[in-house]
Amino acid sequence: MKCIVVSNMYPDAQNPSYGVFVKKFCQQLDSLGVDYALSVMYKQSGAVNKLKGYAGFFFSTVWKLLRNDYDCVYVHYASHSSWPVLLAGRLKKLNIITNVHGSDVVPDTRKQEKFQRFTKAILKVSDKVVVPSEYFGDVVARKYGIGESKIRVYPSGGVDPETFRLLPAEQVREYRHSFGIEDDKRILGFVGRLSNGKGWKTYLDAVSRLEDVHVFLVGDGPQGDACSRYIDQLGLKDRVIRLGLQTQEELCKLYNLFDYFIFPTEREGESLGLVALEAMACGAIAVCSDYAAPGYYIHNWENGVKFPMGDAAALAETIRKLNGLGPEELAALKEAGLKTAEQYTPEHTRGQLTEIFTK
Repeated sequence: MKCIVVSNMYPDAQNPSYGVFVKKFCQQLDSLGVDYALSVMYKQSGAVNKLKGYAGFFFSTVWKLLRNDYDCVYVHYASHSSWPVLLAGRLKKLNIITNVHGSDVVPDTRKQEKFQRFTKAILKVSDKVVVPSEYFGDVVARKYGIGESKIRVYPSGGVDPETFRLLPAEQVREYRHSFGIEDDKRILGFVGRLSNGKGWKTYLDAVSRLEDVHVFLVGDGPQGDACSRYIDQLGLKDRVIRLGLQTQEELCKLYNLFDYFIFPTEREGESLGLVALEAMACGAIAVCSDYAAPGYYIHNWENGVKFPMGDAAALAETIRKLNGLGPEELAALKEAGLKTAEQYTPEHTRGQLTEIFTK
């Protein structure tokens, strides 16, 4: 079988995290021995460069599709990557597999909303539709009227166990002391894009209700300045350790440092919540909104804890309850979280990907 992978996002040396899920997908294709070609776009800065980048991506993809015979065309991020495939599909019969990820189905902005027609069009002509979770399969089926027989679940490369893993206790202790944190205090951590629906405000509101915890907020985004102002407004400037974008290696160290990973998402488009699974793979106990994909794979007080979406008081009370648990109960939650994260490693998801190409 020969496949072509089409994506408007792919990492390069300057932007190693941009579209990294597509690169991980391709690495799994390598492990399966699937012969594939790439037609991808790298991150561009500035309106003119983006326009040139998309023009090149569009014409290059159409040219490759019309000139070569592929057994399948695998499209990542439907709203922006589908344009050339839709055009080529009018001129030539294509076997299309489309992988949707989140905002291509549930837009976060008006700009993304404008591209919904492309998502709808490519899903209509796709032979298979790949989603990151059962939750998102339900969303896609409901929104576009797609039958269950057409939908396949595959968690976009999943959790990389070589990157996200338990670190030696002594190394974590040294890292903890590098921040001046005492050994007897619990650490809360939020990692995510500071944008609408990510729940950072709920997180900070909960923190303002708590004492005797150390607090990390990691990430950046369009609401970064608003987040800084809100921290000042709540009087938390001296309590919250702010860190910007981090490499995956640094994130592993942070996840190992956190006792509780707080994932207060409010996005319908949270199709998997990979950061929560990565944190669980590093031993953090996940505390998640009872919403979207985490609401499916977090079983309350078994492999993590859930709280009502947007309810800061409930989140604070949940953390108090966790702090009141004994070492054995906390260890059981941690161990169950590790086992859940293990189900999302390439070793366990390889079978799902194999079925996409064979059934």
